[in-house]
Amino acid sequence: MLTAHSSELFTSPDELKGELSQFVRALPVDLRWTPVKCKRPCHGDDWQNHPYSLGELLKLPFNYTGFGLMTGPVSNAMVLDLDGPGHERTFLHHMKRELAALPPTVSWSSGRPHRHSRLYRVPAEWWGRITGGKELDLKGASKFELRAHGQQAVMVGKHPNDKITGAPGEPCQKVGPGEGDGQGFYDWLEGSSPAVIEVADAPEWLLERWAEL
Repeated sequence: MLTAHSSELFTSPDELKGELSQFVRALPVDLRWTPVKCKRPCHGDDWQNHPYSLGELLKLPFNYTGFGLMTGPVSNAMVLDLDGPGHERTFLHHMKRELAALPPTVSWSSGRPHRHSRLYRVPAEWWGRITGGKELDLKGASKFELRAHGQQAVMVGKHPNDKITGAPGEPCQKVGPGEGDGQGFYDWLEGSSPAVIEVADAPEWLLERWAEL
């Protein structure tokens, strides 16, 4: 199990890289990744021009704290990021369907309450209609994001854990690193790791509504 202090528990970078790679090895091999440090891509503003397979990523110099999944056509995948209390209402308001209507898929979280991310496959023909990611909010509730072209979602590694969740629709309280309401690292939701569930296809109704927004 990857922990918030994995870099202190392993005796070499190779051991930590091995732990990180095992975390995502069951995922489809055509997904593309970017190394991240404190949730930010290590390649700076040029990170979108450096997609890596998992094998290529593990050959890089070890100066990262995790892996970010590159969304959009580069991986033929999207990430739905649910970001705080009340996100279910925001999703229903904008997408016109209950969140529960989505198929089960690979999902993960930093342990912060009311937050998690879900991975879905997107057929290549949809990328002409879905031109970018969307961040959608609703008064009195929390936002959600549809991540696609030119975006990434950190799936594995350390999380700064430096915020405390506020009331629905209210900003988080900033605190010191490690003092937040999460666990300090990313992990699969129960029953949602790629070892036990496949990455689902995004349903057509979701893609159709996304294209309309």
